[in-house]
Amino acid sequence: MNLSNESFPANETAPVLSPAEPAVIITVAVLSIAGNLLVVVVTTRRQTFPSASRLFIASMAWSDLLLRSTFPFMVAPARAGEWMLFMLVLTVVGGALADDWQCTTATSANGHSGQCAHVDSCPYSFYVSNKCPSYGNDVKCCFNCHLGGCSLSGGSSSGGSTSGALEVTPGKTTQEMERPDCEGHWDKHSASRGGYGNIMAVDTTGASSQTASQDGLWYSGIGASFQLASNDLSRLNSYKSKIFDAANAKNMDAAVIAAIISRESRAGAALAADGTGDHGNGYGLMQVDIRYHSTEGGPYSTTHIKQGTQILIDTINCVKRRHPDWTAEMALKGGLSGYNAGCGNVQSYAGMDVGTTGDDYGNDVAARAQWLKGNGF
Repeated sequence: MNLSNESFPANETAPVLSPAEPAVIITVAVLSIAGNLLVVVVTTRRQTFPSASRLFIASMAWSDLLLRSTFPFMVAPARAGEWMLFMLVLTVVGGALADDWQCTTATSANGHSGQCAHVDSCPYSFYVSNKCPSYGNDVKCCFNCHLGGCSLSGGSSSGGSTSGALEVTPGKTTQEMERPDCEGHWDKHSASRGGYGNIMAVDTTGASSQTASQDGLWYSGIGASFQLASNDLSRLNSYKSKIFDAANAKNMDAAVIAAIISRESRAGAALAADGTGDHGNGYGLMQVDIRYHSTEGGPYSTTHIKQGTQILIDTINCVKRRHPDWTAEMALKGGLSGYNAGCGNVQSYAGMDVGTTGDDYGNDVAARAQWLKGNGF
């Protein structure tokens, strides 16, 4: 900085500092440096913003603020307000550029800090929307998480107990994650039940925030779907024999049936005394729509579960006819989505859930089924 700009004409003299002015100078300098440190901290926050850009911003802020907060005040302390305002503006700008602070300073219930990342890179983590505002809808605030079930590094299912903790690592795709099977160990190649694809190989983004809010969850995604299924597990277990009877009769994965029951009726908890829901339009555990189907059996019966399962199978087959190039797993997910909004709503793989309840039906049910697969179904 050229201090000659701060010199005075020959006919003027530099102002004489009063006894109080040195304290003002020191205070302003300290505040400026403290503000500069804040800029450095904010602009070098970890995660998606390019680190080189942040370091450049931070270094420029450091050098500029340090010079401005020291030398000019020694000559003209009356300009302190101008430099403090500059410091504030630069701090705000730095914070805006590093706006993932909303995510990185957030803390999950398990003490994990957040990380702004593309939703596809953290499919088995909890994630929260609207905390990475400058990165678009595909970037979420992802959390490493602990979920009910087996431990990834060991442990056992112990008959569906949820007392253990599954620590999920971001960066794994659904296909890469290892998952629990009924014998209590982890195997990503575990055999599927039923003839309509392997639910464990279905990619999913899990529940939307709207669906997660049913149980007051602050997060969304697959972690939310897992928790929703876990909350329904005790009720699902009371219908377990009926679910398996229907699964065997229809050659369908029991976990898929249980997941639909969890989503549709919260395993009966959301039904009226007569077994209806959806303002009277849905019937039974699987909420068969009485406007399009004649109901079969009681609302909690094996017959009813078989009927709902057959409706699912018919929808899967419809999706296969409309999309003959889809894999069995893609058609299975499409069938789950179509169970809610109809086969005709499944126009594309990526957009199949648009128009379903919560815009997440297929993804949420698939995730619930994957959790239930390792917890007794």
